Amino acid sequence: MYEKVSEEVAQVTAEPSAEYREVKRWAEKGERIRIVSKHDGRYENRDEFVVDAPAGFGDVFVKHPQGMNEGRACVCYVEYVVLEPIAQPVVYVEVKRKADVGERIRIVNACAWSDYENGDEFNVVRLDSDGDIFIVDNAGGPECVATDEYVVLEPVTAQVIEEPERLTVGDYVKVVREGGTHNYAVGSVVKVTKLDGFGLFNAERADGKIGNLLALGQTEPATEAEFLAQRKPAFNVGDKIRITRSQCNWPVGTIATVTEVLARLNHDSGTVKALADGHTYLADGCAFEVLTAEEVAAAEKEAALALQEIAKWNAIGRKVGEYKTGDIVEVTSTSGLCVGDKINVGDIVVLGDKDESDEMFRLQAPGVIGGNWAETDMFKLVTPVEQRFDDAA
Repeated sequence: MYEKVSEEVAQVTAEPSAEYREVKRWAEKGERIRIVSKHDGRYENRDEFVVDAPAGFGDVFVKHPQGMNEGRACVCYVEYVVLEPIAQPVVYVEVKRKADVGERIRIVNACAWSDYENGDEFNVVRLDSDGDIFIVDNAGGPECVATDEYVVLEPVTAQVIEEPERLTVGDYVKVVREGGTHNYAVGSVVKVTKLDGFGLFNAERADGKIGNLLALGQTEPATEAEFLAQRKPAFNVGDKIRITRSQCNWPVGTIATVTEVLARLNHDSGTVKALADGHTYLADGCAFEVLTAEEVAAAEKEAALALQEIAKWNAIGRKVGEYKTGDIVEVTSTSGLCVGDKINVGDIVVLGDKDESDEMFRLQAPGVIGGNWAETDMFKLVTPVEQRFDDAA
């Protein structure tokens, strides 16, 4: 009754001989899909189709005699998995870099509020203008993943190496040489966390983070005591931190002071209690950066200047940036003005009519009758209208 793909396609489980594997991602035109959670009576679970065209947000069109769209039925993203052909076993190496569309990533530092966990793998479906990546998360929706949360999985050609019996999860080794794509410091001691069967393994660094794949030949045996001796607290009470990701009620950019370093962490990156604006909240290490003494001094200077600016405007009974018709101002930008050279940067002019819809003012100057609408960031206050003694006030 409908165009169905051959039943010979096998579902991938643990057997490496399977012809296809099921992958939960958006399907592209020409790819094979399998129904796993049907919401439509026109097909059954385990029915298979070839995608005729994408329908948007992961939904796809497939050819179907009962289809309402040119003989096609729409299959929702939540209903299917993609069947990817398995050509041969592929070894992947974890690389710490920004991913591109189509590349596969592994989550290694998931934040607590995300719909994914450490170890989850996804394909990158798009990038935004800042280069941040988007994946389809475990809840079936698009989600932005921060650079510090993932590694890129790059396929490599690897020589199979027999694992010595002594190397097991929980062993400690010292990194003795560079090579490949590992991101461990030579001389550092790490703890084996995962073996992949190819003489490569992942390990925990002293800072608690899991690194890229490391080869056995790049290490030598070490002890737990050597590993623990490297550990230093990442944060200290009294540290100044800047919030870099929205958390609790603090906006990004808030400067806070660490009041307590928690022994039980909410996140692998560490958790602290911090105070800002009279409020104390928990903050995960992935959501802030520790400021240096120079950065603290610069932030305090910026805050002091902001307070001075507020005080100046309060003295004349206004909010910061509140201008009025009749104010005398100095021009700081002529962008968007169409007045030739009749108004230039540095000129002292008077604010004329105000457009209430967009908070713009006319700049009054000799010989100017039009093209003189300016936004408030194009000038600065010299004398408020209330303090003018000239006849024009």
